[in-house]
Amino acid sequence: MEVAPVAVAGRTFVPLRFVAEAFGVWVESQGRTVTLQKPQEKLHAVMAIPPAEGSHLAKIWLQIARFYDLADVEQMAGALPHWNLYSDAQKARIIAEVGSDAPTVVEAHWGGRGVGGIRIISNELDLNAGRAQLDVLVKWEGDEVSVERFGMALQRTGWRVDSRSTVSE
Repeated sequence: MEVAPVAVAGRTFVPLRFVAEAFGVWVESQGRTVTLQKPQEKLHAVMAIPPAEGSHLAKIWLQIARFYDLADVEQMAGALPHWNLYSDAQKARIIAEVGSDAPTVVEAHWGGRGVGGIRIISNELDLNAGRAQLDVLVKWEGDEVSVERFGMALQRTGWRVDSRSTVSE
């Protein structure tokens, strides 16, 4: 191994490439994306490299975790923590569709489906435009999997969800 294992809080971390290649997995990295492949078994996985703590991407990733209730939404100011994850433009679109009680409707219907976990598989950031786009692999309870695309907007209150669509199920 070129890099020694590191112990953090009782866990040992080793380089991904070393472990993966020991099991016959091909590892390719390009920019902020790592692709793992084992063609003989038709296995293929793509994941984004986690961003540096405190960076804009880290803040965006936290908002996505909050969106799926995988991070503390109570940290969001106000009585409507999930509603506050949306950008001003997205809130206006939801109000136009649902009506003026949209914030309470969003909170009342939040969740519905349990999330077993998420993996951000791609992320693009344009700080000059205050925009970002992420593709998120979502594992729902019951083994259903989908890929969802998020458009994010930078507002004075931080990064907010500006759009969301299902790319594949």
